[in-house]
Amino acid sequence: MVHALNQIWRTLVPGGLLLDLRPYSNMRPLEVGSGARYSVAGPVDDSLGLIDDIPASAAIAQAAREGWFELERSDSFELLSYWDSLGEMIDYVAENWSDWMSFPPDTLERARQLEAAIDYPRVRIRLNMIIGRYRKAIANGAR
Repeated sequence: MVHALNQIWRTLVPGGLLLDLRPYSNMRPLEVGSGARYSVAGPVDDSLGLIDDIPASAAIAQAAREGWFELERSDSFELLSYWDSLGEMIDYVAENWSDWMSFPPDTLERARQLEAAIDYPRVRIRLNMIIGRYRKAIANGAR
């Protein structure tokens, strides 16, 4: 990852920006509801995401220490992802997020129960995101 950041540094114009935007793992909830009322079905297992979170954070920290980028601002925010049904959500996650997210069986069972009890239910997952804005610096030793 540090090599990739070095390549990004090389291609950015002087003073160019690097945005670090990614979800971070923290056992987010799966919720089922309608309108303004949602109930938690249970936790989503996103522990596999830690495999990427830790090295990504370490790589950007190393690039900043080496003077390639200067952190201008960082923050976190919540991003809600919605689906019209539990089946739609399961299919989407299997196709797009299966390398870092799965569902405990009891969470899916509770979600099915909640979905069956609601007219026009929706399913959502709260993604916790980090965002960092880094400006290209003149680095010593960057190639």
